[in-house]
Amino acid sequence: MKTALPLMALLVGSTALAQPSPSEATNPATATQASSANDAATAIANHLGLDATTASAVAQTLAKYRAQLEPVRQAEQQTAQALQQELAAAQPDPARLTQLANQLTSGRQQVEAVDAQELAELQQELTPAQFAKLVLRPATRRGRMSPQGSSGAPTATPSPQ
Repeated sequence: MKTALPLMALLVGSTALAQPSPSEATNPATATQASSANDAATAIANHLGLDATTASAVAQTLAKYRAQLEPVRQAEQQTAQALQQELAAAQPDPARLTQLANQLTSGRQQVEAVDAQELAELQQELTPAQFAKLVLRPATRRGRMSPQGSSGAPTATPSPQ
């Protein structure tokens, strides 16, 4: 019986960890995002051949930065919609177009800065070979489009003149 108690406590504890948070249980969108994040972390762990400890650390890092980016992404979507609406107006206001375009550019710069922090942290958690595989991964990373086209080849960017 003494050995059964720690085992039962472990099972109860792991079941509690697997339960959705109250916000996930009441908000299907949040539950879907959490599931998507878990799927992305699992796919990355499988792609890189991570052990359980490293996979857990990577999943925590991905979740941390996803949470940081969520409000920025929402603001970007709202700004992009407002910009599209302004462009569709019969007489678009040049000052409003400039303001919205600057807001969108600022949001993208914030995303890039957070991405750089995330990659730096992932580089510390992974071996050099694992990190190299991660940065070469042609599909999406954390549910975001890679800077590569759908063919997996890098997209052409004009060089500054």
